[in-house]
Amino acid sequence: MAKIALLIGVSEYLPEFPALPSAVKDVEAMEEVLGNSEMGGFDDIKVLQNSNRQQIEEAIYELFANRNKDDVLLFYFSGHGVKSREGNLFLATPKTRKDTRGIVKRTAVAASVLQDEMNDSFSQRLVVILDCCYSGAFTKGMTAKGDENIDIQAELGGKGRAILMSSSAVQSSYESEGSELSIYTKYLVEGIKTGTADTDNNGKISADELHQYVSEKVHEESPAMTPQFAPVKEGYRIYLASSPQDDPKLQYRRKVQEILQRNNGNIDFLNRFLLEELCKRYCISDEEAKIIETEEMEPYILFRNKLKRYEEVFSQAVEKYYPFTENTRETLQEIQSLLGLRDEDVASIEERFLPESSESKSETFVEEKAIETSSQNDEIELLSDKNVDYTKLRDFLANWEWKEADMETARCMLKVAGQEERGYLDEEDIENFPCTDLRTIDQLWVKYSNGKFGFSLQKKIYQELGGTKEYDGQIWEKFGEKVGWIKGNRWLSYDELTWIRDASSHYVGYLPMLWRWKAFCLGVWVSGTLFWRRDLQSNEIELLSDKNVDYSKLRDFLANGEWKEADMETARCMFKVVGLKENNSLRAEDIENFPCKDLCTIDRLWVKYSNGKFGFSVQKEIYHNLGRTKEYNEEVWKKFAYKVGWRKGEKWLYYNDLKFDISTDYIGHLPSRVGWSKVWWLVGGVVLFSRAETCGL
Repeated sequence: MAKIALLIGVSEYLPEFPALPSAVKDVEAMEEVLGNSEMGGFDDIKVLQNSNRQQIEEAIYELFANRNKDDVLLFYFSGHGVKSREGNLFLATPKTRKDTRGIVKRTAVAASVLQDEMNDSFSQRLVVILDCCYSGAFTKGMTAKGDENIDIQAELGGKGRAILMSSSAVQSSYESEGSELSIYTKYLVEGIKTGTADTDNNGKISADELHQYVSEKVHEESPAMTPQFAPVKEGYRIYLASSPQDDPKLQYRRKVQEILQRNNGNIDFLNRFLLEELCKRYCISDEEAKIIETEEMEPYILFRNKLKRYEEVFSQAVEKYYPFTENTRETLQEIQSLLGLRDEDVASIEERFLPESSESKSETFVEEKAIETSSQNDEIELLSDKNVDYTKLRDFLANWEWKEADMETARCMLKVAGQEERGYLDEEDIENFPCTDLRTIDQLWVKYSNGKFGFSLQKKIYQELGGTKEYDGQIWEKFGEKVGWIKGNRWLSYDELTWIRDASSHYVGYLPMLWRWKAFCLGVWVSGTLFWRRDLQSNEIELLSDKNVDYSKLRDFLANGEWKEADMETARCMFKVVGLKENNSLRAEDIENFPCKDLCTIDRLWVKYSNGKFGFSVQKEIYHNLGRTKEYNEEVWKKFAYKVGWRKGEKWLYYNDLKFDISTDYIGHLPSRVGWSKVWWLVGGVVLFSRAETCGL
């Protein structure tokens, strides 16, 4: 077994591309930590700086050719990434140029060259780290090869591939102000050098841990930049470096990080006292403590500096150019993008400096469209008992932007009910929902759809079918068919809905579609988690299994409200179904071939005894509503983890920190034990939800 790395940095370019002085510095910094025997421990590191295409492609070949299956191979690139007209990624070289058709492909290294060499390599542990613009496009068309049946070796970590990318397929990457290194590489190096990327404190830094650490740090400094991670098979477990487990400085650094994350980059009086006491316990000098704190506070300080710079330019722009022309708006947006700031980061600044009578930022920067009414008497008064502003909803509806209006309806209703943080409404929220607000929302939908959409339309259809306040599965399915939410005996997911602008092309009552909520208010059936309703049709669930697995224990645990025992029994049953011993993790292939009959039995039991609060189908629906994808997506997965309560602040919870109680605020919190760890869910979770859809959950 050997650990071999190829590090490439390109800083010098033709005039078509700006120079990147940080690129060669990035390579030198990566070489230092990877080559250190107490950190990366790599045996052979080849470095190329400002090399031409042929030299780079030959080095790529040499990295992957003639290797053993247990070798760990790492490819790193820092420089310009460019996309072809087809959306394929190319790594720019010093001679890369453009013509009228875009990039001249023969002057750059195609990502497909790297992918092909990876596919031909005998090594089963391949890592690619790309610190360049549009690096997320690397995974386009990527295929995997290798042994399907893998035994994990503790000293090497998982087999497979790990692709770490500094940005998404449509994003730019940024250099870090005041640093010789790029933002992304700076935190790669820091995570390895300090050992803080070892989040489970086992003395080894795996690919997924390094990505998680870097993502959190990058987000603190430049929120608009979203690093990506694409593990293939068990590539997320590949160990890249070692860390000092019992180093007191590392323990102190972790505590500083925790305090800063909790307090938005500040250390208050109480936490200052706590840190001083820790310094005494760990025998850390004041100077050492100050260095650690300064390093950890740096991303927060840089972020605040960016906000300050934007505030200065925006305030001057208001004084000189307001009201803004379209050209001024575009320039401000470009400045915001270059600073790595999101709309939500600058919203408060813009609200503060715009004249009181002006529109909010989201309205100021969106092309204004006239809202015409047939007469003054037709205008709907935007009344609210909770001071909620319905102008955005009105504007979306007036412009027939149905999907945006549907999502805005959800946001408004959450705000009315005071449940924005929780993210969903329950029956009590709907029962107490102010009639004034409900009437405003409904009248807007009815008016701008010409009587085609609205809660009152849905209410009429539901009551004509014999619906009452009590749930009736058959009536609910008839309702779903009537309004176009069921096609071919299957409930459509949110992404499968159509948003044709012409309302006459839709079913009456097709919208609003607030899939997340189970609620019935004033005789109006607002919405429901449709999969769980279907599961409630039968009182007794038959314990079916294609593998003769006995689910009676699981049923009994659930019936008695013994949620942790039920969670562990679920894992035991699933291991038994696929023929694995306990304390293992299900692999992606295990899930892809998991019998639908068994998966449905497990899910129906969870759904029934939790009254629709827990279950794989419930989790699947939440995941799909956040942006369904079979491939792992870091941002979607984090949002999902927050939604179901597996992640707090910037940290993943340990299994014993979960709440095994039906009273938890989080829908979809359980089951969670199936190979519990964030790293299993990174791969297995998305495959599980795909399998759940295939099986009709």
